[in-house]
Amino acid sequence: MKKVFLLAPPLIIPTQRFQSETFSAPNDNQKSKGAQSTSSYHGYSGPLQVTYPDEMYAGPQQPAFVDTIVDLTGITHCPDLNGGSPNCVSITPVVWLELSHLFQCP
Repeated sequence: MKKVFLLAPPLIIPTQRFQSETFSAPNDNQKSKGAQSTSSYHGYSGPLQVTYPDEMYAGPQQPAFVDTIVDLTGITHCPDLNGGSPNCVSITPVVWLELSHLFQCP
């Protein structure tokens, strides 16, 4: 069963986000590479799987990217964009979809 991830977090009105997502917080490996989250900003029982895929957060480049943007632009680093102040640089979770059901023949 193949999985795919979208390159952007879901654009959902904050009150709908809690009903729409099942959020998986970053694991220890992902946290060591800079992924952070604030649990109160997320929902845990919706149909959209939102997570930090290992395939996307597998190398040392994420913390270096965040540090470079902060150093070059002065934009602040925030742990979780979903708090209502998205004018920052952050490592974001993505919507994770199962592809198997999309390609089934009747």
